[in-house]
Amino acid sequence: MSSVAADEPTLADVFAAMWSARAHVLTGAILGVAAAFLLLLFAVPQYRVSMLVAPAERTAQADINALLPDTPGFALQYLVNTLGTQDSADFTRFEYVFRGPAVAARIDADDRERVVSGMGQVCKFRLACAPDRDSSAALAELFQKTIRIEPVGNTKLRRIVFDHPSGAFGIWLLERLYEDADRLIRAEVAERAHRRADYLKSVLAKTSHPDHRRALTSLLMEQEHILMILAMDEPFAAIVAEPPTVSVRPVWPRRALIFAGFAFAGALLGFALRRPGYAA
Repeated sequence: MSSVAADEPTLADVFAAMWSARAHVLTGAILGVAAAFLLLLFAVPQYRVSMLVAPAERTAQADINALLPDTPGFALQYLVNTLGTQDSADFTRFEYVFRGPAVAARIDADDRERVVSGMGQVCKFRLACAPDRDSSAALAELFQKTIRIEPVGNTKLRRIVFDHPSGAFGIWLLERLYEDADRLIRAEVAERAHRRADYLKSVLAKTSHPDHRRALTSLLMEQEHILMILAMDEPFAAIVAEPPTVSVRPVWPRRALIFAGFAFAGALLGFALRRPGYAA
């Protein structure tokens, strides 16, 4: 046991071996720095654009008692619970459609060229930039690869993160996608509410039973409440808790880390490839 331990190199032996191979280590470190310089020469600086979004508040819910003064308690509770669940469902859907093909398809011809050109610059190296993608499905696929939606702790807040060489384009794109996603959900909710309201009105006109009429009236008031919120022209599914901001410095490449990492790797490789028995 003691003879085996005696044969193991100590820290002093390692430093002595590195010092004896200092020429190889220095050469490897220089080559590593040169490789890092070439890497940075082809690297495209990326700035981080981020924004915070949160579920939109239904401000009119506070006055729901005034809207339904004659509605029984169970119907009022049903309406409040339904609207609360709808808020959460709309925000969850916002998270998924934000980068989806439906929102990409809403980008009109005037802005599509700018989006396609800007997304073609999403690359970390100059020779690896993505080709132009003009179709909505291809743009959505690129959005899903480059735009991240991250939870903020245990809150309902979501941070939307996008890295791009142009901070101005990143801010414009996130704002544009946010507006299109919210308008898409708003339009679909409004269409469903109109259809339900028309159906309930037609059924209510044919119903004479007081209890049935009271229940139908409660459901109709629910749809009217949704349409009233939509008429306010405010954010429906999500609100901007913090507008898009651009990082002060590029998040890629990290020059200090790259130079240090390549220099260390080159030095280590030079030490490993030294000639056996080499001595200064």
